[in-house]
Amino acid sequence: MFCRFCGSKIPEGGRFCAACGKSVLSEETEFSRTQSGQSQGISGTYPMKWFKFVIYVQLFLNIVVLLINAVRCTTGMLYGDDVYMVYLIFRGLKLVDTAYGVVCLILAVAALIVRQKLAHYKAKAPAMYIGYFIVTLMAGLLYTLASLVVISGVSQGMLSSSIAEYAPEMVGQMVGAVVFVPLNYIYFKKRKELFVN
Repeated sequence: MFCRFCGSKIPEGGRFCAACGKSVLSEETEFSRTQSGQSQGISGTYPMKWFKFVIYVQLFLNIVVLLINAVRCTTGMLYGDDVYMVYLIFRGLKLVDTAYGVVCLILAVAALIVRQKLAHYKAKAPAMYIGYFIVTLMAGLLYTLASLVVISGVSQGMLSSSIAEYAPEMVGQMVGAVVFVPLNYIYFKKRKELFVN
């Protein structure tokens, strides 16, 4: 089967063109399929506002934030003018910051790949999106924990104040994940027949 808009080859059973992203069904076929879906309880009739927000806003903003974090971590901009003093006192912190900066670059590229897979309705795209979110969250938490370990090697007093500072952020991330992951799983499961390319 070939796309009626751009002529690209479409796998059997595909509803969207991987090249241009347009529906390969004619309007009449789409209408009859939607009506059939309504009578059978198929999820093709669900709204797609969250999906559009994810592919047009959320993932692009995520890429921007990750790139900013990568620059700030690899250059030491996190600490402003005190960067040399901080790295002198906490010797392992520069390695932790640099490693997290590299991870942020990798995650930014991954976000772009996930976005493209979602936008072209690839079969595994929803699972990739949820997995990407979990990996991003875990990378942030590991970075925070590694920073705390380095700080604890120098001063227990600074460790206590750092834990007090980072604890609300870490708890917020965990609560967000507990809510975000199941809701997205349910959202995309109801629309799974859209992701067949």
